[in-house]
Amino acid sequence: MQQYIFGFLKKTGATDMEMNFEQYAKEAEKTWGHTPAYREYEAKKLTPEQQKSAGTALMELFKEFAAVKDGAPDAPQVQAAVKRLQEHISAHFYCCTDRELSGLGKMYGAGGEFTENIDAYAGAGTAAFAAKAIEAYCKEN
Repeated sequence: MQQYIFGFLKKTGATDMEMNFEQYAKEAEKTWGHTPAYREYEAKKLTPEQQKSAGTALMELFKEFAAVKDGAPDAPQVQAAVKRLQEHISAHFYCCTDRELSGLGKMYGAGGEFTENIDAYAGAGTAAFAAKAIEAYCKEN
């Protein structure tokens, strides 16, 4: 389920993101359809417009990390951004516990589609910095 959040984002350019919900919705259901998090997300019954809005707002949160990525991942303003990210995921997708957030952070910084999408949207190095910030946040909580 965790990859669903970014799985529906399709990179179309350096800073331009396009939502591709149908393709990734099928993939997400196949991979995470059996999980409580997926069932919780499905129960929300977001319209395509709501999905797009939530996805765009999620990506905008990464611009907060980009703005402070030269600082310390455990700085108070960075940790506040992590908290806002976690709250957004919980409000719009599924209950994002610290355990799930930690897993997301690892995926953000591991390379591949997550890293590419975040960095394309918010700037190179943002995904790795967000991963470090999330790691620091989850250690403290």
